[in-house]
Amino acid sequence: MRFSRRSYLVALALGLSLAWGTIHTPSLVVLPEARASLAVLDVFWTEHFLCLYGVAIDRHVLVTGTGPGITSTRSRGGKFWISTVTCPKEAIGSAHNHPNGERCYFYFPGTVVATADEVTFRGSGQRLSIIVCRDHLVWDVQ
Repeated sequence: MRFSRRSYLVALALGLSLAWGTIHTPSLVVLPEARASLAVLDVFWTEHFLCLYGVAIDRHVLVTGTGPGITSTRSRGGKFWISTVTCPKEAIGSAHNHPNGERCYFYFPGTVVATADEVTFRGSGQRLSIIVCRDHLVWDVQ
């Protein structure tokens, strides 16, 4: 994947601010092209996935692009389908939508109890997980 000059400049700015210690909380920067791809997920009535590409430094992430993952579908009990999406090693994470913008959180509200999204993310070994919920992104970084 080729990075544009703008991507490098944003990554450099993010790196410099980290070096000077001006950012103490996790941060997410999504470039316009990647944000447009994520916005497309919101139009689906079923759950869809994308792999995320970019740079991760500690808990600070710059997303420069997206791409499809490798999907394998298997049946369980003949009543519903379970899909597994795998992203290449170069990916820093994955994104998926929640149809109708419902249940957009990694921990159940008011608790420290992890949702299935959080449990899956923590077990994936990826750095970033994004849930697309209508007009906003809910994200977690490790």
